[in-house]
This record gives sequence, structure tokens and C-alpha cells, in this order.
Amino acid sequence: MACALNVTMRYRQAVLACALLFATASPAFAHRLMADCKVVGNQLRIEAFYQDDTPAQEANVTVRSGDVVIAQGQTDEKGVWTCPKPAAGTYTVRVESTGHAATETLVIAESEDGNNPTAAEASPEGSTDRATRTRTPWRNLALGVGLVGGACAVWLVTRRPSNRFPSGA
Repeated sequence: MACALNVTMRYRQAVLACALLFATASPAFAHRLMADCKVVGNQLRIEAFYQDDTPAQEANVTVRSGDVVIAQGQTDEKGVWTCPKPAAGTYTVRVESTGHAATETLVIAESEDGNNPTAAEASPEGSTDRATRTRTPWRNLALGVGLVGGACAVWLVTRRPSNRFPSGA
């Protein structure tokens, strides 16, 4: 009887500890930082945003050509930063915000007439549109919930007492 009471008390303590943990935990915003780089008119426009499509406000932006810093600044409340359009070449754009970082390679090709690059000729390598990058990953969420549910089912089945061998035989 004392053993059963001891197990019940430990179970209640564990449940109470978990409830207190969840009740007092602060929200965590651990999500990936991303950046879109494009030339608009005579400006290089960098948009910094998180995976849930919220803007990365006051993120630090650095544009480099090799080891040389071409431009740097900070995004506004919409997560946007602009600078004068650089010459044709390959650039590394790095955005940093609250412990997150995103690095994009930007290739600006020289136009056919040898003048400054146009907006159509400047694009990050391997880029996809912002809507595609920030959509909810339903397939991954379903897979995760299914794996957790499956693990719980296996645990419940293995914890069930076995009646294969009756005790009075």
C-alpha cells in the first residue's frame, strides 16, 4: 500500500512540475531568418524576414565582394534596407538579427551594352519567391505529429501488463 501511495505522489509531483513549467515558460521565437535581394531601379533592396513571414526589424545587413565590405546598414520596421546599386559582380549579402543569420549570394550580371546591370539581371542564386519560402510546412507538421503519436502508441502497448502467462498454472 505504501509503495502504491509513493508512486501516486511521484506521478502527481511530475504532473505538477510539468504544469508549472508550461505555465511559467516564456514564448520562444526560434525560426529561420531569410532574405530576398533584388535590384529595383538604381537601388539594391534587401528584405529580411522570418520563416513565419514577419519582418526582421533592425537587422544588420552587410554586402561584401570577397573580403571587401561594399555597403552595410540596418533594416527598417518593415524589414527592408536599400543601398545604391553596386556594379556587376558576385556579392555576399549577410543579414543578422537576434542570434539568427542568413547569407545569400547575389549575382549581378553586366548588361549587353556594358552599362550598369538591370533589375532583371540581378538575382540571388537558387532563389524562390517569398510566399513559397514562408508557407506553413503542413507535410512536415503531419509527419512530426504522426511520429510522436506512433511513439506514444508503442510506449502504451509495451507498458500494458501481459496476460499471456496466467499466474495460477
